[in-house]
Amino acid sequence: MRAGLRIRSGDGGLRKPQHAREICALCATICERCEKECSKHGASH
Repeated sequence: MRAGLRIRSGDGGLRKPQHAREICALCATICERCEKECSKHGASH
């Protein structure tokens, strides 16, 4: 599933990390280990 991360659509590459942070903020409220979860979410997205 790394293909999704490797795909860079101009701002898409920069938006990936930012979008993951937004998910982290929500996930952080539920679990403190959202960092690893975010990685999976980012790959899924």
